[in-house]
Amino acid sequence: IESISMPYLDTQQNPILLSASIGLSHFPDNGNDIEHLIMCADAAMYEAKKLGKKRWVEYQFGMEKSLKRLSDLAQKLSLAEKNNELSLHYQPIIDMTTDQITSFEALLRWYNPDLGNTSPQELIDVAEKTGLIHDIENWVLNRALE
Repeated sequence: IESISMPYLDTQQNPILLSASIGLSHFPDNGNDIEHLIMCADAAMYEAKKLGKKRWVEYQFGMEKSLKRLSDLAQKLSLAEKNNELSLHYQPIIDMTTDQITSFEALLRWYNPDLGNTSPQELIDVAEKTGLIHDIENWVLNRALE
């Protein structure tokens, strides 16, 4: 990990910084086929990212549960806009010296009939990890401007 984190120079001698989060799985302890070994390594990689990135983590029994939850949430979140499950709630920002509302903050909420209310932190984490964040940002911006 340390050697990956060292700066590299591009053709114009500009430094390029890299980092890595690595998940490890072991044959045969974590599986007998490549699909299962990759699933375990993937779960360990997400654990490495969750622990602060720039590290490696070996798979431990049960890590795939969080990966399965991420997969389930991602699948449901990809349909949330179409199913009208996303909503914005507006919170006023108040100037405490004048007691006047100066602006509003738009807060994104996701209610899924199977999951109930999903925490904003989990919503954003899933969106970022799965690449759905750009679609959701566009949805939020369009709804706020409406």
